[in-house]
Amino acid sequence: QKKWLAENPNQEISYDYIISGELFLNRPDSALLYINRSIKQFPDNVDFATNKAMYYYSIGKKREALKEWKKILKIAKDDSTRCNIYGSLGDLAGEIEDLKNRDKIAYGYYEKALAIDSMNISVLNNYSYKLSSDSTQIDKALMLARRMMQQDVSNPTFLDTYAWILFKAGLTDEALKIMRQAISLDTTNNEVLLLHYGDILFESGQKYLARIYWRKALEAGADGKEIEIRIKKLEQ
Repeated sequence: QKKWLAENPNQEISYDYIISGELFLNRPDSALLYINRSIKQFPDNVDFATNKAMYYYSIGKKREALKEWKKILKIAKDDSTRCNIYGSLGDLAGEIEDLKNRDKIAYGYYEKALAIDSMNISVLNNYSYKLSSDSTQIDKALMLARRMMQQDVSNPTFLDTYAWILFKAGLTDEALKIMRQAISLDTTNNEVLLLHYGDILFESGQKYLARIYWRKALEAGADGKEIEIRIKKLEQ
């Protein structure tokens, strides 16, 4: 495939095969080499540019990934793509712990995404969940989460986000109802959903069930220290 590409550098599909193969074989330096070659050969190809952003993210270089996503904005050809890129920028900015004013920056990107498409369900999910950690923004988080639920009431991840925001807003009974739906629909044994359900059960006074779901979350891969902190609450 590499020999073929050397002789036929205009074959986009060959770059896809080689980049995927190098990443699968855990050869990141070689993967980056072909990612850079693909971008040089096809500078307006959003998919190749996205490969580079995702590559940096996969090796933990989130600031580099952020720079690459900004570059992709310049070659995005339609509003749908731009909306998704702004959403990715918001997600990523919120993960960079030493980024000055990171929440403000993340919120700004999310707002730009929603200005393009106010019903983008992934942006609504991620933005509302991010806002839920800020007590001064819980009303807005709830508004966005309800807009999200207008579109899909069967996705466990979206239901979990909505339930968690209801919980943060003090609407525990409603949160429990929605969280039960999320758990019943989840087929992946997601540790986050199990952990959230345990937290909501605990606050509603159902400590026995809370312990069960915290233990299930631990078995599913949740952080042991986080579970230990919660179990200690039961013993107080």
